[in-house]
Amino acid sequence: MSEVAEAIRVKPFRGWVLYDGECHLCINLARRFERLLARHGFGTAPLQTPWVAQRLGHGPKQSLTEMRVLTADGRDWGGADGLVYLAGRIWWAAPLALVAHLPGMRALLWKIYRWVAERRHCLGGACQIQRPSGRRRATAWTPLIVLPLTALSLRSTLPAWAYMWTVAFAFYFGCKWLTWIDVLNCGARTNTWRALAYLLAWPGMDPRPFVTVTAHVQPAAAGQPRHPATTDWLRAASKLLLGIAVLAVMPRWFWPGHPLLAGWMVIVGIAIALHFGFFEMLALLWRRVGIAVEPIMDRPLYATSLRELWSTRWNRAFHELAYTYVFRPARRRLGTVGAFMLGFAISGIIHDLVISVPARGGYGLPTAYFLLQGAAILLERSRVGRRMGLGSGPRGRLFVAAVAALPVVALFHPPFVTRVMIPFAQAIGAL
Repeated sequence: MSEVAEAIRVKPFRGWVLYDGECHLCINLARRFERLLARHGFGTAPLQTPWVAQRLGHGPKQSLTEMRVLTADGRDWGGADGLVYLAGRIWWAAPLALVAHLPGMRALLWKIYRWVAERRHCLGGACQIQRPSGRRRATAWTPLIVLPLTALSLRSTLPAWAYMWTVAFAFYFGCKWLTWIDVLNCGARTNTWRALAYLLAWPGMDPRPFVTVTAHVQPAAAGQPRHPATTDWLRAASKLLLGIAVLAVMPRWFWPGHPLLAGWMVIVGIAIALHFGFFEMLALLWRRVGIAVEPIMDRPLYATSLRELWSTRWNRAFHELAYTYVFRPARRRLGTVGAFMLGFAISGIIHDLVISVPARGGYGLPTAYFLLQGAAILLERSRVGRRMGLGSGPRGRLFVAAVAALPVVALFHPPFVTRVMIPFAQAIGAL
């Protein structure tokens, strides 16, 4: 009963978190969160412990398919319900408990929990998981369908700016889950913490640098990642600080006389601080610990062609998604050009859902913007485009500025700027 003695020292004592003591993933998670749980009044113990078996009324090999939470007042929560219960007692995890009460979310959480539970002995690299098919394949896509639909249903209950971020994160986490599951299911083996690090602490959509791969999955980069230099850290930190400064200072210069310019300064400040500052520092951090991630943004102003801009320099994460899940599957049926334009069309539709729907205006402009990018790349690579020099040199840079930069006002159109970004700036105190 050493566990009981340990729990007595936790005050006020709220209960027990019980886990499978024969599962390496479960043991590692219990050890990692043991102190956090203790601070909130919960002790931890394996389900195989004799007093636990007696309390729950099971034998040594029974009822070990899910973690359990036993509260001091006699309540018993299992699996996903137990995680939701714990989340509601920890302030930074409380949003999970709120999300669980949305329509359909409890069932989705249980599907995710059961998927992980069934593979808990494999996630530490002890076995290989075969690529799923049928229902299992559909389950991998379920979050990408359910999360955005759930988020879009909240339009009348959230402020426009909160609704925009909710829809954006729904698409992001749905895509993130899909890429994570697919790599695990095609023969990749990985350390548990690397897998969770990719899922929760890296904005990119290529999990290969985080996994130890088999012959079915090729590594993303050969050799060891370059050790970040001091100048790399200084450059990333300067971008982060510049973005924060723009966000904190520039909108006030134009508000309230020029609301469009004030809103644009908010967009620019967020882009610099998040995409060029924070994400770059995060990439350096992962390289510092030996994971060869590629930066999400790679000096887009250096692009001499639209193809270079959208494939390697701007938002590399979405390019990886579009190539893997849209272009390659669609190429056989639609051909190269059709699959290529489909990728840009889907990108435009997603941006319309994230930008135009919360703004309640400007519908179709983001889609038109991305279709323009796709058509311009086809022109750039055509015989006429090559003769005009649109894909390289100074003419290429001018073409990028004319097609990608100038029409960006259609992507972030006035209804979005005034109805979403201005209220967001007011909410965070930037105006």
